[in-house]
This record gives sequence, structure tokens and C-alpha cells, in this order.
Amino acid sequence: MSPDDFAQFLKRLSPDADEAERRYVSLQKKLIGFLGMRDVSDPARNAAETLDRAAVRISRGANVPDVLKYCLGIARNVASESWCRERREETVFRRFIDGLADGSAEEVERIFSPGTRPLVVGAKNALHAAEVRDLKVEAHSLYLEVTPQPIGKGSGV
Repeated sequence: MSPDDFAQFLKRLSPDADEAERRYVSLQKKLIGFLGMRDVSDPARNAAETLDRAAVRISRGANVPDVLKYCLGIARNVASESWCRERREETVFRRFIDGLADGSAEEVERIFSPGTRPLVVGAKNALHAAEVRDLKVEAHSLYLEVTPQPIGKGSGV
């Protein structure tokens, strides 16, 4: 979304800048609540995506008599896309785990929590022809990259 798209979206909410800002924040909160009730994994990020799409469409001339209803319609699509993406990631993760040799599947599941499963998908794509031994090394390095390490006294740094 460009700054012009955002400015036009705010003007559509209200000609008064303060009122437009208040309405935008209110709309954002409603979308976060709506997406949260629909059990979307990251309601705030998906609400921002919804507002971006709405702003671009409205700035390009979409006839929108009710901005809230319009945004809720877009939010339904964003939620559906999010669910499909999560299901695809889960399916790829399960296939990846099923393809591992005995004993290593449990280790990889233990290392990667559900929030880091996209890393597993990336690792699977990058290492599809690698040996299980190489996969364990890569999984361990990915785990270290996403885990914050303490810095300071006693951390060895």
C-alpha cells in the first residue's frame, strides 16, 4: 500500500484527520476481534493485510458504501487464505516427518514447535536429497538460529 492509498483510505473514513484516525483504529480493533473469533493464528497481522487490501481497492475506485462491511468481506478471504496456508504447512510438515528414518522423526518434532514449522518446510525443500544425518545437523542449526541466545555476563560471549 502506498502513502497515497493510505491517505485516500483515511479520507474515505472521514474528511477530518482526527476522526479518520479514530475510525481507523476502531476498524482495526474490530477486524482483530473478528479474525480472533475466527481462530486465525495472527489476527493483528491479518487485520493489517485486510486494511492494506481495502485501502488499495478503495483508492483505485471501488464503490464502497459501508467500509466496515467491505473490510469484513476482505477479512473473510484473508482468514480463509491463512487457514489454507496453515493446512498446507502442516501437511508438508507431516509428510516430511513421515519420510524420516526411524527415531529421527521424534527428535525433529521435539526440536521444532508449531511456530517454527515453516522452517521445517524450507529445510525439507532445501535438503530433499540429503541424508538423515545431514538433516539432523541442519535442523539443529535452524533451531539455534530461531532461539534467542543470552548475551552478557556468564553467557560465554
